[in-house]
Amino acid sequence: MKKLAYSLIVLALLTTGCNKENGMDRDEIKGTAKVVVKEFWESRHKTYVVTGYDFPNEDTGTVHVLGYVKGKEENKMYTIVEYMNDYEVLGYANGVGDK
Repeated sequence: MKKLAYSLIVLALLTTGCNKENGMDRDEIKGTAKVVVKEFWESRHKTYVVTGYDFPNEDTGTVHVLGYVKGKEENKMYTIVEYMNDYEVLGYANGVGDK
């Protein structure tokens, strides 16, 4: 019975570890980055609509939050968030295609 329990624990750890960035859960990173980006754009009196996420390279500790400013749906962009540095917004790029 103990072998089965240990096997299940190891299996659970292995399967949940596949969705990690530098030891952090991608879904958690996405959720926090979304809140940070929305606050960033709200401070500029704009509403940002999130359409997706891109993790360009795990070594950089950044996530690109894809989307657009409400009312300008044709202007696709992304906001760069450094999740390894307390979710700091590094900048944004206009006129990018969907990833």
